[in-house]
Formats: sequence, structure tokens, C-alpha cells
Amino acid sequence: MLAVSFFVLVFSSLMWFIFSVRHVMDSLKGVAFFDAGTVSIISYVIIVCLPIFLMWLIFSFVSQYLHNKYINAAMIKLSSQMKRGQEYSDLLSRIMIETEQQIKDGFMLSKFDLLLADMNELLKLFAIVIWLQMNKLNICGIKFKTAENGLSVKLL
Repeated sequence: MLAVSFFVLVFSSLMWFIFSVRHVMDSLKGVAFFDAGTVSIISYVIIVCLPIFLMWLIFSFVSQYLHNKYINAAMIKLSSQMKRGQEYSDLLSRIMIETEQQIKDGFMLSKFDLLLADMNELLKLFAIVIWLQMNKLNICGIKFKTAENGLSVKLL
């Protein structure tokens, strides 16, 4: 639309210039332009140039307004995209922090499970060692022996 109005403005300016120059020449009626007098020359120049200047001034304001309107719409869209991007970044960082915490918790749980498994192995080894020692020892006159169906106690 702005391009159409530009071409209309160019055409109107040319038409105005041509017809206003013809009007000035007709109103001079054979008198040279510079012999018409200072006030007449200034009024003729104003008749020719002022409407063209005003048309181009209005066009520049309209063009600038439309350009700024488009830029403002683009900036608002960009701002909303940046805000959404910031929200997504915040969400992503929170998820990453929670995931890191879960990984740390999982690591600690696996270490704790490993500790429990090691403690069970140690307790089993202590039980076996104690069991083997009891088979060889004679505690207070009681001999502990292993039998097929369990522990047998024999007094000495």
C-alpha cells in the first residue's frame, strides 16, 4: 500500500508542478519571470513548491508511522519470544538441577547399598570365623561341635 501511495505521490507531484508552472506562466502574460517583482516571484514559488513540499512531508510522516508500527510489532513479538525463551531456560535449569540432585541421591544410595553389602559380607566372615573357632575351643568344659543336623553341645 505504501508503494502505491508513493507512485501516486510522484505522479501528483509531477502533475502539480506542470500545472502550477503553466498557471504561473499564464498569469505573467508575456512578462519575464524575474521582472514580475519580488513579492510576485515569492508568491509564485510558494504556489509551485509549498503543495509539493506538504505532500512529501505528509507522505514521510505516514511512511515513518507505518515503519515504526511494523518495528514495534516485531519488537513486541521478539520480546514475547525472549520471555518464553527465558521461561524455558528457567524451566530447563530447574530440571537440570533436580536431575543433578537425583543423580547425587542415586549415587549416595548406591554407595549406601554397597556399604550394606560390604557390612553383610564382613558379618558373614565374622560369623564363619567365630563358628570355626568355636569348633576348636573348649569353653568352660563345654565342647561345641558341628553336626549334620546343627550344633551339638557336649559336656566334658
